[in-house]
Amino acid sequence: STLSSSSAASDVYKRQEENMWKILGTIIGLMLVISGCAYKSQSLYFDPYIPTTHAVSSDLALEKVYLKSVIDMRQSPQILATIIDSSGSASVHATSGEAVPLWVYDALKSGLEARGIAIISNPQKDAKTLAVELEELHAKYDESILKSDNLHASMALRVQITKDKKTVTKNISQKSLQWHKPIKDTIAFKPILQELMQDVVERTVA
Repeated sequence: STLSSSSAASDVYKRQEENMWKILGTIIGLMLVISGCAYKSQSLYFDPYIPTTHAVSSDLALEKVYLKSVIDMRQSPQILATIIDSSGSASVHATSGEAVPLWVYDALKSGLEARGIAIISNPQKDAKTLAVELEELHAKYDESILKSDNLHASMALRVQITKDKKTVTKNISQKSLQWHKPIKDTIAFKPILQELMQDVVERTVA
């Protein structure tokens, strides 16, 4: 009777152990499935701005600009893009791997120099001073929209140009609306934002 009780207890223990391993296997399998379907989030790094080549006139060559600063005014400077899931919630963010204001500063400098304008390191009486604010740079992909524009991107700069104590303010902005195939990797936002940034800088320089 004692041996029979021990054997029964052993069988119960084995069944419990088997069930435990089955449950654990199921959990691991679900985790693998979920991770396989999950979005891949990568930080974005942009290629340097390539200025348009211009024929430089002698008049432009005499013009001087002091590029004072590019200040980031965005509420969330590290977030460059967002994926909206089918429920309308922000599920994934694409973040910046570099300082975007520095990219804009270098791009403006390159663009102005390509037009024959001298960039000086200190303000001068006969030079223009440029102070730039980055007000917006963001892309949004909405996966619930299947047949129309599901990707929106926008960028906005505010430029203050000062000379002889007179200041002119210019706002340069651009929006992009398009249909895009399903995005599962945030690196897909790079070419979209890169083109937008290139266009806005080109217009700002002009």
